Formats: sequence, structure tokens, C-alpha cells
Amino acid sequence: MNLAIFDIDGTITRRSSERFFIRYLLRRKTLTFRRLIATFFLFLIKHPLQAFNGFKQNKMYLRNLKEQDTRALAAECFDKYIQFDIKNKLVDEIRRRKSEGYKILLLSGSLPCLVEPMVRRVGADFMICSELELSDGKFTGNMTALHPYGRNKQILAELFCKENSFDLQKSCAYANEWADR
Repeated sequence: MNLAIFDIDGTITRRSSERFFIRYLLRRKTLTFRRLIATFFLFLIKHPLQAFNGFKQNKMYLRNLKEQDTRALAAECFDKYIQFDIKNKLVDEIRRRKSEGYKILLLSGSLPCLVEPMVRRVGADFMICSELELSDGKFTGNMTALHPYGRNKQILAELFCKENSFDLQKSCAYANEWADR
């Protein structure tokens, strides 16, 4: 079986889905600008060696938010904003690959609650995205697995192919950034 791997942010969408979501949370006052800045510093304290290179994996702004509420807000954000940022040309390419017998994997460092509606919207078969820790139904802000960014995308793609009997050498991938290679 053939596999086509697609990055989301900047590839399928023009901009970052998570940035859309952060702005949405700020507009809805679920997240304050002060708290957003505080999460930046909290991340630096908890992960000093990653500093700015690892900031894409900073999910501390979700800390103490209820999963159920966050999912509902993410769905609203997707419906109101993100879906209109999708490049039709990439959706056509996904459909073309599917018609050629490829299975579609979305591989993104974005949040599951943002990737799941994208999977449905573009007709993908699989997804790999940030895995977030929960405690009592609330996000802790910590990740539970490798963040799908940079070299980690390759590691996660290789592992996925091995576990699902795909040949990575016979697969194709679509991305917009050097870090996605």
C-alpha cells in the first residue's frame, strides 16, 4: 500500500491552525494575553535547553483548560476560520492521491482537536499530531509523546510505516518548511 504524508500548517492551510486557535481563545477571553506571556516563561523554566527552538511544542497555554470545552472551542474555530484557510489545490492533490490508491496521513505538530476536523474535511485516513497530557479532564500543558516537528516527524513517520506495513521509501510527502523534511 502507498502512503502520502501531508503537513498541515503552511502546506494544507496557508497559516498555522494553532495560531488561529490561540487568537480565537484570546478573542473569546478563554485565554488572556497575560496568561499567554506567562506560558512562554513557564515553558522556558520547564524546558530551558529547548528555548526558542522548541517553542512550537509549548502547549502550556492550554494548562487547566477542560478538554471538553477546548474541543468545542476548537470545533468552532475550525468552522469559523481554519476551514477557509485551506488551499483547494492541496485538497485536490489529496483527492488525486486517494484516487491513485494512496492512504493519506496528516502529520502535524498541531493539536488533536484541530487536526481531527481537518482529517474529516480533507478525507485523510490517519493522523499523527501532538499528544497532550490530561489530568481530571483538564490539560496539564505537557506533551506525552514526541512532538511532530523537525526530525521527530521523520521518526514518527518511520514508526507509523513500520507499525502499519507501509514502505516509507515508496511513500510521498508534502510540506512547506525545511524542518518538515
